[in-house]
Amino acid sequence: MTVVCGRLSATSKAYFLITGRIADNQNILNVRIEMNRLLVLWFFVFLLIGSACNTYELPSVGAEVGSISGTLNLYDEGTTIMGFSGGVKISLEGTDPLIYTFSDEFGRFEFKRVPFGSYVVIYEKEGYGTFRYLGEEDDGKFEHRSEVVNFKIPHFELGEKSTTQIRDVSYEKIAGGYQFIVTTDPGASQSGARYITFFTSPNPEVDKENFEIIFTHWDYSNPQSLFISDGAFENMLDQVSGKGYMRVYGDSYPS
Repeated sequence: MTVVCGRLSATSKAYFLITGRIADNQNILNVRIEMNRLLVLWFFVFLLIGSACNTYELPSVGAEVGSISGTLNLYDEGTTIMGFSGGVKISLEGTDPLIYTFSDEFGRFEFKRVPFGSYVVIYEKEGYGTFRYLGEEDDGKFEHRSEVVNFKIPHFELGEKSTTQIRDVSYEKIAGGYQFIVTTDPGASQSGARYITFFTSPNPEVDKENFEIIFTHWDYSNPQSLFISDGAFENMLDQVSGKGYMRVYGDSYPS
């Protein structure tokens, strides 16, 4: 027997509504009673079938929730890709309770049924540090929009924390500008460059999240030498006090 899922029609319902007097003829009464039982039985069959046919449906375009997915790869502190990209905690900053998941061994992850809105995505793993995805929006957050029910975050490549340490930074005035000398440990060599990132600001609290100017230099020698012209140097200073502050970071790979 083939059964089609669906609701009972108004016509079907009319068959088991009892109206009028019961006929004096017992046979007619019996027929009506049996018909009533049969139709009640069919009613319960339809109810059971209706329950069995209720299935979960993915959110449609315009729904209030949707999924967010992405992929990532893990690298050592250089350029070598790791064979295992699992165990990275990915969370949506500021959600309460926190919405989070972990990447699988291939670096895949997915959030399901996430309310549409603006989010900052946080990537965390011991030995790698914390990374933030802010999207391409002007407000510094990516938009999980209703037009895109299944939003895919661009592929991420996360490198191990660098062992490069800054041992010394000095500078001297030369013709046309300033010569900066930076020593790292381990030092750069012909087999591997070291990358130096400079953060500058008139604020003494300058760091990688609080700066006005950023630039990167790399070389295969140790110490490394960087020339900054007079004009560029003056741009790093406060125009009133004439002071400026710099913080220098070392890395094994350009960040």
